[in-house]
Amino acid sequence: MLGGKVAGLAFVIELEFLKGRSRLNGYDVFSLLKYES
Repeated sequence: MLGGKVAGLAFVIELEFLKGRSRLNGYDVFSLLKYES
């Protein structure tokens, strides 16, 4: 492997009720739209 690192994650829509952000702990997460249910 080349030894690259993930700098961050970007999403168009974040579905907050799925709690995906908590599963991506340790990464910078950016989303354009957030949807709550």
